[in-house]
Amino acid sequence: EDQVCLGGACAKVRFVEALEESDQPFKDAAFDGVLGLSLSLRTGEESSEGTSVLERLVEAGAIPHAQFSVFMAKDLVADSSEISFGMVD
Repeated sequence: EDQVCLGGACAKVRFVEALEESDQPFKDAAFDGVLGLSLSLRTGEESSEGTSVLERLVEAGAIPHAQFSVFMAKDLVADSSEISFGMVD
């Protein structure tokens, strides 16, 4: 379990760790990790309860809803893209 903050919204979240990964597509990536935004799976013994970043942020009162929205600019060089957490912006 670790503290996750997205802007000023923070919560304790359990993570799943990948110990190995292939070179493709990660070798030339300009980032050092991947953050999953799925909701928890709530079925049987394979439950992932506590691993949904969005649900944990809602439980902590950091965001109003377990949702996110994305705007991808057509020109990624000249325009700004945006991601919002907890609401549609």
